[in-house]
Amino acid sequence: MKKAPLVSILMPTYNYAKFIAHSIESALGQDLGDIELIISDNASTDDTQAVVAPYLADPRVRYHRNAENIGMTPNYNRCYELMHPDSRYVIILPADDWWEPNMLSKLVAIAEADPELTFVHCAGYKVDPEGKPLFEYMDLFAHLPSAGKHRALKELYRNNYIFAQTVLQRRSLFEQHKPYPHLYRLGFNYAPDYMLWVDIMNRGAVGYYLPEKLAYFREHPQSHTIDKNIIPRLREEVRIFETAAESCPPELEGERIANLRSRMLALAQRLLKAGQEEEAKEILVKAARLDPNPSLGIRIAHFIANLPLSRGIRSKLWELAENLAFRARRSPA
Repeated sequence: MKKAPLVSILMPTYNYAKFIAHSIESALGQDLGDIELIISDNASTDDTQAVVAPYLADPRVRYHRNAENIGMTPNYNRCYELMHPDSRYVIILPADDWWEPNMLSKLVAIAEADPELTFVHCAGYKVDPEGKPLFEYMDLFAHLPSAGKHRALKELYRNNYIFAQTVLQRRSLFEQHKPYPHLYRLGFNYAPDYMLWVDIMNRGAVGYYLPEKLAYFREHPQSHTIDKNIIPRLREEVRIFETAAESCPPELEGERIANLRSRMLALAQRLLKAGQEEEAKEILVKAARLDPNPSLGIRIAHFIANLPLSRGIRSKLWELAENLAFRARRSPA
């Protein structure tokens, strides 16, 4: 077997022939060269295999093609299975994203200086399909960890501030905190990374946040973060906070419940707008059971959900309620 690389880079892909060369060159062009790049092609039907072929002359690149499409999360897990068993660090680079040339060296230097760190992560940009920056990824979130070493679990419950494409994980500690042998929990296809961060941080993982913008996350019609995927993503976030009950630190149980309720309410609102009243009502009943004094948002949701109105009028009521809630949040105390 080849000598173990310092860093294993995992690149799952499906029909990203138009993007993958840029991503591969970003990985191979890092100023830290002690790497392996594991590409797992999920039975692409485009020219992915032909685009990748010239890069296989580099001994650091390994290409695997699944005989059939096994799904997104299993393909991430396949990458994880294929990496060298003794590499020290692992990081994900999806085939439509890329890094600044010094990103790995900066993250590795921080990790090498403190053996207690389970992972090191940094900031980056969301970009359009052509690669033009749209905004800084961290600007999406109201709750962030402080720069440096952290266990910002309460902030993580409130929003997923960990930009997966920037997370360098120390495998020895990562494996201790992760309650399953593969990379991601099966059954999570829209937010598997969020489930992973909650899993390992609930169990004691320590992170380090470097607030430098060193990565680029491309948003395009195949991205899982676009609007059409909001409902399935919210369903998974509800499951994340239900699953987190198995490992939540006792002092954060109230925070877990509060964030479970808020995800349930957000999901119910989306479902009602989409005309999926029955599922919305089931979610609202569950949310109310979590709180002996249901929040105003849940009470409003129940009221609107049970009005004998057309879908169009109900949707307009939702927009009005959301606008009023937004103004209330912005009003000074």
